[in-house]
Amino acid sequence: MIHRVPERSVVRHSSWQRFDGQGRGAMRAIDRGLAAWLVVALTACAPALTPLHPTTAPSPVQLCERDACRDSVQVTYLGVSGFVIRAGGSALLTGPSFTHRSLFPIVFGLTIRSDTSLIDRRLADTPLGDVGAILIGHSHYDHLLDVPYIARTKATRARIIGSATMAHILAGDSILSQSGRVIAVTDSAGSAWTPGHWIYVDGGRFRVMPLASSHARNWWYFTLAPGKARSDYEHLPRSAWGWRMGEAYSYIIDVLGPDSTPRFRVFYQDAASQPEHVLLPPLEPRDRRDVDLAIICIGNYGKVRSYPELLIAAQHPRWVLLGHWENFFKGPYDSVAVVPRTNTEKLEKHLKAAQGDRWTTPMPMTTMWFRY
Repeated sequence: MIHRVPERSVVRHSSWQRFDGQGRGAMRAIDRGLAAWLVVALTACAPALTPLHPTTAPSPVQLCERDACRDSVQVTYLGVSGFVIRAGGSALLTGPSFTHRSLFPIVFGLTIRSDTSLIDRRLADTPLGDVGAILIGHSHYDHLLDVPYIARTKATRARIIGSATMAHILAGDSILSQSGRVIAVTDSAGSAWTPGHWIYVDGGRFRVMPLASSHARNWWYFTLAPGKARSDYEHLPRSAWGWRMGEAYSYIIDVLGPDSTPRFRVFYQDAASQPEHVLLPPLEPRDRRDVDLAIICIGNYGKVRSYPELLIAAQHPRWVLLGHWENFFKGPYDSVAVVPRTNTEKLEKHLKAAQGDRWTTPMPMTTMWFRY
């Protein structure tokens, strides 16, 4: 279904982790020099990458006939970890990401800005006016950089739900900071042992519960822009190092019936997590339901033990969608390829053993329908 990255095509990179408390400065001079030297030296010695393409579901997957999908959930994959989830005239959006930059400006702390013209083109046929909430799992640039523009111009009534770090960062957008639309879930999150609080969206058509999660490391023992933001930013970050990772969350997303009971359940995760973060909390009997659709992260999946097979074993989802699988260090007009160093042969083996054929790798801008 998807093909293995040849071992000879591996590129190894390193990053340094020091930067000021609000991310306004770049790395310290010595750290910047060491990181730059390592990236240049290692990249120069590496052979060319082999672009890979998924062969699972390159066209829309319809699990019910379109005309018969009145009781269904429509899911559109925007790329990276961005999904539009629609049901009954309401919609949710998960961290959209369209602005892709090569590794060089990311690691070197060069200025990056949201590519607004690209966003306009990519979303021309995907209106977001019905989106009631934007869910953010963590605050790295590839999950949050494009959100301010999209929230101000596309999903203009959506609340932005995420960590306290996310709220501090988005305080740097003067329009959003005064809108009251940015919601920190610090006091609402649950865990494998304790349920969190439900957040109702669009008059009760959707509800979400944030769950404490974690983020696999990026390279060896290094993670880009780790740590939390402790106070409000005066402006949005200018480099990738300012988009601090912050607290990580996954989400239970419920589509509710007229009696407010869950009719369809999605588990959403935008970063491969540690084993304790794939478990669902003990819910009240009225709130219990098996997971219908698990959306999981492929990037860096091999950096944590037993991911995603442990998640599948714990949740028994009916279907699985693979997100964050494509190489987001390539430009918007390059061919779509799998994240470098992803052992897709191993991944496919584990997915088949855990989930059979009930999983798919959607191409960006693919729409799928799932029946209740």
